Amino acid sequence: MRRGGAFALTGQGVKLCLQLGATAVLARVLSPADFGLASLIGPIVSFFAVFRDIGLTSATIYSDDITDAEVSSLFWINIGAGAVLAGGVLLLSPLAALFYGDPRLLPILSVMASTFVLNGAAAQYQALFQRHFRFRRLAAIDIGANVFGAAVAVATALSGLGYWAVVLWPIATQVANVLATVASSTWQPGRPRWEHRTGTMTRFGSAIAGSNFLNYFARNLDNLLIGKFWGMIALGYYGRAYQLMMAPLSQIIYPLSNVVVPVLTRVKDNPEQYVRTYKNTMRMIMLVCMPLVTLLLVGRVWVIEILLGPRWQASVPIFLALGFAALVQPMNNSIGWLMMSQGRSNEVLAWGVIGSGLTVASILLGLHWGALSVAISYSVVQVALITPIFWWFCCRRGSVRVRDLLAVAAPIWLVCVVTGGLFEAFRIWVLPGLHVALPAVAGILLAFLWIVTCGAALLSLHPLGRDLLGSAVGALRALSPAGRAKTVPSSPHAS
Repeated sequence: MRRGGAFALTGQGVKLCLQLGATAVLARVLSPADFGLASLIGPIVSFFAVFRDIGLTSATIYSDDITDAEVSSLFWINIGAGAVLAGGVLLLSPLAALFYGDPRLLPILSVMASTFVLNGAAAQYQALFQRHFRFRRLAAIDIGANVFGAAVAVATALSGLGYWAVVLWPIATQVANVLATVASSTWQPGRPRWEHRTGTMTRFGSAIAGSNFLNYFARNLDNLLIGKFWGMIALGYYGRAYQLMMAPLSQIIYPLSNVVVPVLTRVKDNPEQYVRTYKNTMRMIMLVCMPLVTLLLVGRVWVIEILLGPRWQASVPIFLALGFAALVQPMNNSIGWLMMSQGRSNEVLAWGVIGSGLTVASILLGLHWGALSVAISYSVVQVALITPIFWWFCCRRGSVRVRDLLAVAAPIWLVCVVTGGLFEAFRIWVLPGLHVALPAVAGILLAFLWIVTCGAALLSLHPLGRDLLGSAVGALRALSPAGRAKTVPSSPHAS
């Protein structure tokens, strides 16, 4: 699992750098209204994307055993679902243009519809890569696709095509990803055929797809409503702040779920090993994610200036408000891994109803006062209400208990609160007295060094913290060329 996680994190690190670099270029060429339009169409396309594999990749990845004939059966279902989704986007595009009073949505959505059939075709190929732990290949494909997508976006923007740069970016990335995945696979589907267990797998996948839909609806309602009631400029500020705060976490957490959940599934019948695997994995994830969130919070003004430019300072308070929700995001996402690996798909769907309902309520509560109020309301509900309920809901069954979650998260949260609070006090009260105006890059570098140094010092005060730092150093050595050369794959599927 360590090698798979290393490949996933390395790939996502490269991908994140590409996205941030391309965003920095686009933010200086395009207007906030252009980004607002992209934030508006994103939820519409994402709505259909939720159903692009109708949960059937989960059935392939997490099944104890599955035959080629069964994978082929799921492949053809995915193809059909992709065609239906493409038709749905085409039918919705004129209605969306009419609802928002913006005729540009019609050609944009029509172009995006073409990607769904391709995504449906690639779903089972990618699921098999994950099932057989071929994370090096997945990472290489993902990096190549993102290089291509970012290049297309920058070239489009520099050509003067405006918002089409943001629109074509994900389309080009998806097309390249799909084509490379299919081309690099040795598996090929058989003829369409309904297998004995296809119905069972479809029901499992449907519960996952239902949960994904509810999560999509809750997470994208803010963009839809802010765009409708507060306009494209306000949505542009909110959408960029949300993406910059949450995207780095997504780039870390999502690919690791493809590594961790299959491993947890394999050891679910050994409770002691299951709990140990989960806790050790989450300690490392938190050790990466929490300092990153802390850095984004205390360096918010510099981050926005570097990545978006001086025109985007209105995003800073929104960025800050969303940061508190980001503090609980890694742990909350990982709790879903527990239910998935334990085969509790119906409970995943049930939590989708509960959690999405609370998220929607938080968005509606803040909408009356604008985008900043939506961000504040969303974060308060995520931290104070959704997190404790979700932890209880998941841990009332299974080997992992709430005390295990607290044992992982609480020490790292405490260290980040102390280091972040000290730097915030230094920035507000000490720097002005020194009459020092730090450039943005220097400010971020100083904040990074402060958080790493103080955080490591605090962790070293406790034996568990020292063990965690030792594990982190070991993981870094494993990523080095010498460390990789010494690593022997544990199975033929490890690569």
